[in-house]
Amino acid sequence: RVRRSIGDGSGQSDRGSSMARAYLRQYAEKMSLWGSWFTAQYITCGTYGLRDFNAIGAECVALRQRAAWSVPCEAALAAAAAHGPLIELGAGAGLWAKALRERGVDIEAYDTGKWVSKYAATSDGAARAEEHADGSEMADGAAGLESGAVALGGPEVLDNTDLADGRALVLMYPDYGGMGAFGLEAVRRYTGDTLVLVGEWADSTLGAYAEGVPESGQSFSAECQTLVRERFELQETVALPSWPLYRDVLRIWRRR
Repeated sequence: RVRRSIGDGSGQSDRGSSMARAYLRQYAEKMSLWGSWFTAQYITCGTYGLRDFNAIGAECVALRQRAAWSVPCEAALAAAAAHGPLIELGAGAGLWAKALRERGVDIEAYDTGKWVSKYAATSDGAARAEEHADGSEMADGAAGLESGAVALGGPEVLDNTDLADGRALVLMYPDYGGMGAFGLEAVRRYTGDTLVLVGEWADSTLGAYAEGVPESGQSFSAECQTLVRERFELQETVALPSWPLYRDVLRIWRRR
């Protein structure tokens, strides 16, 4: 079952988080602005400026770090809410968790708040060592912890059966650049029946066409996706608003 809901937020329920609606509106405004800019540039010059593409890419990352890596929409929030209670790992600033709580959903949200090197991909360890030191603060997770919307923890919290039992597991962009082991470790430890996975997937990515981007997408490692397909069956897909060069979806998986 596939739902498509990529709007400007005007049809969203009043129950949705005001922050989530504001993020969706900001997304719509930015996409309109950038689309108009590039259309005018092409009409005038017959080409596009590489610096402009790079500037948009940097702004996208900054916006996502402040709010959430995926933009929530009504259909996605409704799909996730239908499978509550929930437990989210790698919850970042907690925007999705807040929106779901305002809908009356019981959700526990966790983030490490810091870069944890054991979850990094070994193939690009040198590059990541330059970008992140083990234990260095991650802006979105730190903000979530500071606000109280998110508690401290990673995949290991799933070992607490009193906490995790009976909850569907929510993961959103758990693997940096589509590489690493955070998502894989979470799925391995999870003993419940339902996954709510948000981000790119092997059949929903531009990775095959973009240099430096894994063909499996920028959200879940190829190993994580393989394990998910082995243990779970896809039940539902909801298309999400996507920033340039991304193809985000929310997918509901049920244990086989």
